[in-house]
Amino acid sequence: MKHFSMLLLVLLVTLTTSSFALSVIEGPITRPETGNTYYLLDHSTWPDAEEFAEDSLGGSLVLIDDSLEDEWVYDTFAPLIPQTPTLRHSWIGLHYDDTATTWVGPHGQDISYVNWLDNEMITFPWFPGSGFDYVLMLMSEPFPWYTPSYWMNTELYATIPMGGTAHGIVEVEYVAISRSTWAGIKSQF
Repeated sequence: MKHFSMLLLVLLVTLTTSSFALSVIEGPITRPETGNTYYLLDHSTWPDAEEFAEDSLGGSLVLIDDSLEDEWVYDTFAPLIPQTPTLRHSWIGLHYDDTATTWVGPHGQDISYVNWLDNEMITFPWFPGSGFDYVLMLMSEPFPWYTPSYWMNTELYATIPMGGTAHGIVEVEYVAISRSTWAGIKSQF
């Protein structure tokens, strides 16, 4: 009995201290217009998805720059998110910076494009700085007020309180290196 209790304690400690392991479920997918590559992650919280994007893929959650990229991201990834009986969402790089009191990109970048769900910041009871500091792109349309590809702010849950899951979409920027730059880099090794 003593050994069983010790084994149970070790198992309990292991389960409660292990971190959630993320994985890529689709990708790389290259956007022809930019050469950037994108990945779809398993469901997670926004901070976990951003950390995985940086540490494992060398990118960040997608920072959507214009309506063309917004449309491409939705058209490309909405069909790839696993079907569930509830809502499907994706994390994008936009989040609220309490220090700067504004919405910013994954690394604090200024943003030039937004695609909020109609009256998102007015209709719902959550406002910037209230804990609803992370942004989802809506990927399914189970209710009349849910318009696919629009964005809404929410908390950082892997399972969204109103139902559904959120999957990170990672963007890794294409960087072109000239031959002379590459020769300079190679000469250092």
